[in-house]
Order: sequence, then C-alpha cells, then structure tokens
Amino acid sequence: MNPEGLMRVCHCYSVTDHELRASVREGGGEVGGKARLAGTACGGCKPLVDAIVASERQALSTDGPGRLSGLAARVRDAVTGGSFLPVRGIAKDG
Repeated sequence: MNPEGLMRVCHCYSVTDHELRASVREGGGEVGGKARLAGTACGGCKPLVDAIVASERQALSTDGPGRLSGLAARVRDAVTGGSFLPVRGIAKDG
C-alpha cells in the first residue's frame, strides 16, 4: 500500500485495485481498458485480480427478485435525481 491508499495489484502492467474496481463498475461487470491486462503477464496476481473482479461483480449483481443491480440503481438515480417511486399498476381511462 502507498500513502494514497492504492494497492498495486498487477506489477507487470501497474494496475491498482482502484483502477480494477472502477473498470468493473464502469463496464457493468466487464473489465476494460488497461485493467483488462492485469493478471495476463506473469500470472502472479491472477488470484487477487480474480477475487477483486468477483467482489465487484457481486456488488453489481441483484440481491433478489425485484432488486436492481448496483449499476441499474445508479442509472435510475441519475435519471430520476434519486427520487423514484415504483409504479405497480396503471389505471386505464374509461
């Protein structure tokens, strides 16, 4: 760990835990950009990379029926300004 609180996960490609987590969150569960290279050179960090990716994917996944994933909830909140009331049914006019 360094003073900024970043942990270099992959030394071969200089990928930090923050970069890896952000990549998974921004990619909706998929790893992209430079973070995609983590774990592909020497392989020494692969178990840690896999654990971090799995942890972030779990955080984005649904928690049960009717629950939005973390990403979907953030999109909903961005669109609605955080105030959202689910509509269960819509009455039809006469």
